[in-house]
Amino acid sequence: MRLHTLFAMTLMIAGCASGRSEPPSTLLHESPPRVTLHVGIDTKGVPLGTYLIRIVRDPAEARITQICPTPGTEFLGAPTFDPLSFPSQATRVTGYSLRQPPPRGPYRLLTIVFEQAGVSARSPVDFIVERLYDTSNPPQRITEYQVIQSRPTLDFAHPD
Repeated sequence: MRLHTLFAMTLMIAGCASGRSEPPSTLLHESPPRVTLHVGIDTKGVPLGTYLIRIVRDPAEARITQICPTPGTEFLGAPTFDPLSFPSQATRVTGYSLRQPPPRGPYRLLTIVFEQAGVSARSPVDFIVERLYDTSNPPQRITEYQVIQSRPTLDFAHPD
């Protein structure tokens, strides 16, 4: 019994003698800054049925962590994408809308969350429209449009 008490006291004293009141630095890891970007498209009054947009960025500076529909979106088709492409330079996002009658835009399509991957505080991001089709049968390609994005550049110095 005395040995057990002596052992317990030794452990208690050893713990107090370490002088550490904060957790190890490995537990204090801060998350990288994140920036949220909203993307839409104005089809100049043509009802949007399908889109295919490529998101291009430098993966050494910014990585995608999440893609979801923009809240309150007029376009009801949820975006589809391959999350395995997030670490790469380009991610393709597709959406289909079966809504009848379709609205005539502009359309809020995506909300994308980017996380800083490098040391640069600013990182460009491009949205390349590969395909846009209307809701007619058969679908017709939309050629007049304007991409709408909430920020022209990812600014990690001023995250969300």
